[in-house]
Order: sequence, then structure tokens, then C-alpha cells
Amino acid sequence: MSRPTPGRVRLPRRQELSAGAASSVSAWQAPRARAYPLRVPRRLTAILFLVFAVAWGAWLRVDTALSDAHFDAHDPRGLLRSDPAVLYYFTESILEAGGGLPVDFRADARVQHPFVTDVPAEFPVGQEFLVAWVHRHLGGDGALHVTALWVMGFTAALFVVGTFLCVHALTRSALWAALASLLALFTPANYRTLGFVLVGEDVALPLFALHLGCLALAARSGRARDYLLSGACAAAALATWHASSFVLAFELGVLFLGLLVTGRSPLASPRAWLVLVAPLAAGVFVPVLRASGLLVSPAAALFLALALPAYLERRRQPPSLGDAPLRVRVRACLVLCVALPVFGALAPDSYAHVHEVVWAKLRHFGRLPADPNAISFDARLLWQGPFEGLSRAEFLGWCGWPLAGLFAAGALTLFRRRRAVGGFELLLPALALASLPAAWLFARLVVLPGLFAPAVAAVGLAAWRRRGLALGLFGVLLLVQAHLFAGFVREHESVWYLPPVAQAELRALVEWVDLNLPADEPIAGDFLSSTALLAHTRRPIVLQPKYETERSRRQIEAFLMAFFHGSPAELAELLRTRFRCRTLLVDRYALWELMRTTAGLSPSEREPRPGTAAAALLTRDEDALRAIPGFELIYRGKPGIPWADYRLFRLP
Repeated sequence: MSRPTPGRVRLPRRQELSAGAASSVSAWQAPRARAYPLRVPRRLTAILFLVFAVAWGAWLRVDTALSDAHFDAHDPRGLLRSDPAVLYYFTESILEAGGGLPVDFRADARVQHPFVTDVPAEFPVGQEFLVAWVHRHLGGDGALHVTALWVMGFTAALFVVGTFLCVHALTRSALWAALASLLALFTPANYRTLGFVLVGEDVALPLFALHLGCLALAARSGRARDYLLSGACAAAALATWHASSFVLAFELGVLFLGLLVTGRSPLASPRAWLVLVAPLAAGVFVPVLRASGLLVSPAAALFLALALPAYLERRRQPPSLGDAPLRVRVRACLVLCVALPVFGALAPDSYAHVHEVVWAKLRHFGRLPADPNAISFDARLLWQGPFEGLSRAEFLGWCGWPLAGLFAAGALTLFRRRRAVGGFELLLPALALASLPAAWLFARLVVLPGLFAPAVAAVGLAAWRRRGLALGLFGVLLLVQAHLFAGFVREHESVWYLPPVAQAELRALVEWVDLNLPADEPIAGDFLSSTALLAHTRRPIVLQPKYETERSRRQIEAFLMAFFHGSPAELAELLRTRFRCRTLLVDRYALWELMRTTAGLSPSEREPRPGTAAAALLTRDEDALRAIPGFELIYRGKPGIPWADYRLFRLP
């Protein structure tokens, strides 16, 4: 009979396992307890880095704008036109109302005479309140448009927070997240609105980036709060920028393609459906989203195509078994094929012009046809300025070849691995790749590759086995990208604002109108220049540049058709009867150089067609301007000033 070893007590089997488990827990907790003090400095370091990145990005935006010879930091009257002027008018109205809703906010009579406009139902107001509150908190000192520049500079710079969260969630590395954020900071595409005042995407796009970052975190953690926060960011983005619904549809479309490839809906994951709670609530309660039909939009149809198969999959079978991939694909396609035409019939006309220009660009391979009348008026109306196409050279100028190289390396790595964290690791490169043709069609969307590509590059290279090589390659190309970005900032000159001599002309026009026209005198004119009179003199205008409603587009069409194709008498009749207006502002540059193609004239036509109102009202003959039957010239700016050739007429 063997004797037990001195000092050692033999425990029963169950007690032995319990003791082993306890020792294992203690052994696991001990190094965790020792390492815990290190987690606080790491988290603090990450927070300090993000604070620095946001502050630096905001300072860069503001300093570059204030250093621009085209930016007047003292007097906005010659600076603001088009969209910024309308949003400035809303901001001033909110400020005058003490930061609350103006009395006439739901029935504004100035934005689009002779109609009254429900502002929060037609415009995605949000940043206007933020700017007004900050300006009021600062005591109301200084220029309001400079306060707007600072506020919007900070909100626009917040996109790096979303990039950091997204990369950190996928790599669990603060180093790679910081490198991706720096690469995004050095990407010119993320500064497309540099120097602009009050542009909705400067709030919405950082919110969308934060939505993606929280979604990546939710895909890893599975926590309900992360999904809800991601949806809340998406809802806030939808409420602050008209185009956000298309960006969301873009994301859902990529997810739908992923469903067709994998045979599994991403919404089949536990609690994933919570990401859509806030956007659905916003579609019901936010006036502009309710009026524009978010709940019957293509984004809603894609949501149903993703959600219904996921619901049936989780309801009919245990989650561990799942549903047959082919059955999921068939269900999703059937739901989409039914929802799209039904929602299309129910949807309002807010975005009909966007659909028309997309099909027109696809039909004509991204090139404006020689005969503008080959496409509809609404397509021509949107096919201008930032909605024109983007060449390959322009794309590389906005994104930089170092970013393009890093993105290619990262995307190839991720697609070769064919492994995904909650399906999100492959969503990023898919979004970035799909954004390339979108940017080719619309130059304004070049910001999407700028947002997605840095994260894809960092996540892909973080997966390399040779970590030193990955870090070295990323670091070298990051330095080259920073050098190219420094040149972009040095050479930047805003094309949005007029040159100083032209600003002086616009300012003189504003002063004359403010002193000589009645306070309620409506003014017809192009939607670039007349908005300055709305913002700074509060005179009602007939045409406004945010033409998301059918009514506003038909107003613009009636004016341009009568101006370029009708006689002076026909234009005068339109002003009197339809527009109920006796004052006409004519800006030769805006109407002839920028809008004649929209009116259906060929770019090869160098002069207005004889006998038309355009031929009479745009003439350079000063004596002829004063002898137009039915039109009295009451104001004439300095002749020959580029970009600011103003004439103001009154009907008898």
C-alpha cells in the first residue's frame, strides 16, 4: 500500500477540476490585472491622437480658406451665392429667432416666390442650427460666415474618427488605425469642400464614416448598443444632406450583392436588424425625409430585400442551421423586384432628376451628348458643376497615386483571404471599388473613395505576415502622400467664390437693391446670383438652387426656356402671370456661360439666337440695353467685369 506524498492532499475528481479551473482563472486574471494600468494610457493616447487629428484637420481647412484671396472674412455680401447663400439666409433667420424655429419656417414666402415653402420639409436643415447656436454662444461677435467656416471645418474633420474606429475594430490595432487616419487626412478628396461655407456634406459624410466605424465595431462585438449607435449616425447623416439617401442606398446595394454571392443576409446576424431602427424612425419623424419619401426609396427596397430573407431564415430554422443559400438568394431577388416598382409608384418626385441623370450618363457613357436635347431637361439641369464626370487624371489628383497603390495592395489581400469579420471586412473594399464608377459619373462623389480607401489599405496591410514590410511600405507611401497633399494645399484656390473685383460688383448690386427696391419686391433671375439678394437684402426670389421638388425644377425650366427660346414679350408675360414679379436680374456670365446648355443650346453656339430674350438682355451694346421694349434698365454694373456682368430690369 503506497503512502501519500507528504504535503500533498489528494482531492476528489470534481473538486480537483474546480480547483484547476480556479487556478486557471487566477492565472488569467493576474496578468490581466497587471496589464490593466497599461490600457488606460493606450486609450488616452488614442483619444489624444484623435483630438489632434480633428483639430489639425479643422485648422487646415479654416487657415487655407482664410488665406485664399477669393475669401472675404469681413463682408459676405460679395462672397455667398447659390446654395451657401440660401443656407446662410436660414442660419441668420434662426439666429434672429434666438436659436429656435423662425416664425415663418414652415411657410417661408421668400425662398421661392410666389409660393410659400415649408423649409424643414424641403431642405435638410441641421448644420444651420449648430452654427447659429455656436455664434449665439460666442456673443454674436464677428462675422457669421466666419463662425460657420470654423464650425463646419470641425465637423468636416470628424471623419477621421470614423476611419479610426473602423480600422481599430477590424485589426484591433491602434497603430494601424492611426496610420489609416493619417492617410485619410492627407487625401485631397476628403477636402473637396475646402473653404466652402455651410455645405451639408461637411456634417453628413463624417456622420456616415462614424456609422461605418460603429458598424464594424458591432459586427465584431455583436452588442445591441453598437448597432443602435451605428443606425443613429446613419439617421443623422440622412437628416443633414439630401444625397445621404443615395450613399445609404449605395451601401445597401453592396450588401445586397454580398447576399447574392454568399447566400446569407448580413441582417441574419443576431441584433443586426437594430442598425435600421433609427433610419426608419427618421423616415417617419424628420420632415425632409418624410416629404422626400425615404421609406419608399430604393434604399428602403434594398432594406426589405435584405431584411425579409433574414427574418424568414431566423424564424423557420435554428440559427445554427441557417437557410439554404439558394432559397435566400431567390427570396431577396423576388422582394427587390416587387418592392422597386411598387415604391417607385408611391415615391414623390423629389429625386426624379437624379434618376434621370444617372440613366442619361450610363446611356451616353458619361459624356454630355453634342445635342443637349437628346436628354431630358432635368438631366441637363443636374449635369453641371460638381455633378459632371471625372477623368482618370482628375481622379488621381484628388486621391493620389500612393493611396491608389496602398488601396490596391490592401484590397487584393482582403479578397484573397476571403475571410470576413461579421461580413464587414469584405464590405469595405467592395464599397471602395463600387465608389470608383460613382466618382467617374459624378465628380462630387470622389469623396467616397477618399473615405473608404485609407481604411481598406490599412486593414489589408495589417493582415500581411511580414509586419515590418507592411509597416515600411505603408510608412513610405504615407510620406509621399503627405508631400503631394502639401502641394495641393499650397496651390489651392477656391473656384466656388468670385474673384475680388467681381465680388465688389456683387456687393454693389446688393447695396443698390437694399437701398432702392421695396422690402417685399420679388426678383426673378438665375439661382446663382439672385440668392445673394435673398441672403443679404431679404428680397423674395423666384428660383432657388436646391431644386429637389418638381415645382422648383418646373420654375427653372419655364424661366430658361422663355429666356433662351422666347421673345422679350413672352418672357415679360411669364414674369407677370406665372412668377408675379416685375423685377428681373440678369447675370450674363451665369446665364450664358453656365446655363445655356441646360436650356438646350449647343455649346458650339457662341451667341444667343436672334430675336430671343437672351439676345436682347445679354447684349454688350449699352445703348441697346436701354431700348428693349417692355424692359426698363434700372441698374447696370460696370461693363466688362468677368464673372459679374449685372443688369437689373423692371417691367412697366
